[in-house]
Amino acid sequence: MNLPRLPSRDLITIALSVPLTVVRCTTACKSHDATSAGSLLTNFRAVCQRSAGTYPVAPSQMTSLLDQLLEKVRAHPITGTAPDANGRESQVTVNPNTLFTAVFEADTVPAIYREFPAAAVAALNGFTRPLLRLVGEENTAGGAGAYVGFSEGAYLAYSCNDYPQLWNVQAPFAQRQKQFAAAEAALTPGAFAPWTNAEWAHAEFNAFDYCIKWPAPTVAQPPIPPGATYPNTPTLIVNGRLDLRTDVPQAEQVHSQFPNSTMVVIPNIGHVTAISDADACSAAIVRRFVATLATGSTACTAQIPEHRLVAQYAETTADAVPAAVASSHDRSTVADRRAATVAVETVADVIDRWYAIPGYTGVGLFGGKFTMTTNYTLPFVTRDFKLDLTHERWTSDLSVTGSGKVPRGAGEARVTVSVTGAAKGTVKLVWQSRQPHATAHITGTIDGRHVDLTAPAPSFW
Repeated sequence: MNLPRLPSRDLITIALSVPLTVVRCTTACKSHDATSAGSLLTNFRAVCQRSAGTYPVAPSQMTSLLDQLLEKVRAHPITGTAPDANGRESQVTVNPNTLFTAVFEADTVPAIYREFPAAAVAALNGFTRPLLRLVGEENTAGGAGAYVGFSEGAYLAYSCNDYPQLWNVQAPFAQRQKQFAAAEAALTPGAFAPWTNAEWAHAEFNAFDYCIKWPAPTVAQPPIPPGATYPNTPTLIVNGRLDLRTDVPQAEQVHSQFPNSTMVVIPNIGHVTAISDADACSAAIVRRFVATLATGSTACTAQIPEHRLVAQYAETTADAVPAAVASSHDRSTVADRRAATVAVETVADVIDRWYAIPGYTGVGLFGGKFTMTTNYTLPFVTRDFKLDLTHERWTSDLSVTGSGKVPRGAGEARVTVSVTGAAKGTVKLVWQSRQPHATAHITGTIDGRHVDLTAPAPSFW
């Protein structure tokens, strides 16, 4: 972004999603990873609390829900088929390792925050397809993409050279393996609950032994030399409240290390606040700090909307939560209102896939096809996303076809869809894209009856 010119006398530091090299622990997986385990539960409780009226379990029950699910998949992994990130119906296994990989992507794939609680409840009650898809999408193998966007080689190089490791980097490979095993054995029991220490230490997502075969450095160049002190330069630390890989406790540690620092936590945002700044909030705070060495008002953070959670997965339309009657003009039956909810959830499910899949085309939970595209030449907060749905199915018995647009920033989202199968009709869905606790207004006809309804609106991150 174009930043204001700095006064020549000023030197500042901006930390957006705190660098792990500052806080990474030097002993067996303690500081960074122990906070991440706690932050996962804290964050899921927070998104449930903020999604008032749509959470599938009370915030206080999230720990118990995850405990129950892990106990179940430890004893008997859940297996079945579901769409993967490429839209292919694939065999999926939910076990502690694959579940770990899925839920710890929540700070970069917001659909996981929105969908996981309801998917976990459904799986514990025998309806496993939503959870299988969520896990399948996040465990789909793929390349790192073009190196100009992200270089796996550069990532490996600085991770293996800059981060403290759980072995002596000068030791031969066989000795490193023994040192890694000793570090794991030294962990405090229950350090990463609800996962066991062994599950945590060997999870593919963590990859603590990622660098175990990396060549020993020929020149020691620690990013933070022993005994170093942090400078007194004005420092702004901006961190997403829902970040997991560089979470708020880590940001607080960095804040404590820089003596002249200011910390701003952005609610409802995950990893790298600039990527999800659809409200032009964190960017404005950074710009002011660069220009004036002060954040100015941070009131915009209170207006960032919540993740509106899936309240309940429904295998059939008859199982869906009915939409609410909006006015006396409505002539709907309960069955019509259930179909209206499924129409809204189908659109919301498409929007959720934006960060969950690698391309612009995907499939529904029970089939169909969608595309979601935007104009990348426009500024981030002024982009509209175009949705096209063809026989998209969020339940097994209702097909949804239609199109519309959803603004990335503040604005009115409008999508018109036709439904067939368990019900037949055409409805228009309208909502404010960045309004906290937004509702979608649903008007049209279902099975020949006029409907005027509301339901929790889709949320887009």
